[in-house]
Amino acid sequence: MRGDRADGADGQEGTEDDPRRHARRACERRSLVLQELARHGRLSQERYVVAKGRPLGVVSKAPTGTSPYPAFMALVHRQLRRDYHETDLRSEGLRVFTTLDPRVQQAAERTLKKRAARLEKTRRIPKDRLEGAVVVAGVENGEVQALVGGRDARFEGFNRALDADEIAALATDAEGDGIADFWHRVKNP
Repeated sequence: MRGDRADGADGQEGTEDDPRRHARRACERRSLVLQELARHGRLSQERYVVAKGRPLGVVSKAPTGTSPYPAFMALVHRQLRRDYHETDLRSEGLRVFTTLDPRVQQAAERTLKKRAARLEKTRRIPKDRLEGAVVVAGVENGEVQALVGGRDARFEGFNRALDADEIAALATDAEGDGIADFWHRVKNP
């Protein structure tokens, strides 16, 4: 059950609707839906009892994509779409070589996890709350060697390394919010 809420949360992972973090709430929501289906005659009493007694079936970790480096691949896809026509990208024979350095990528992923965990511990922030992004570029030519879009490097959702401008735009729209000024100083030192 997903709906628009005043606080901007919409049932995505990390919110109070996340069944991995709030299983009791998820069970209550499921029970409510089953109860309403039974009340309106869409579900027999027998099936209602059976369905209500079943476990939620939520996996312990959200599914991830097939790419081992989804944030970096998102950058590659964006650059390809910027530089080539869609028909060229769909035709046979296109070979793409990237600047990804798997060792640098893995080091960036480990570093982000360790630093975020250390910050949470020293600042008494609840575990797994901080997020971040890492972009590693070569000093010789500026080519991106590694790109991490969030603490869970395999997650193909919001890519903080590439889409942080969206956050700045939202912060700019929020009247009286100091985040926009901070973001401007970060981007324009």
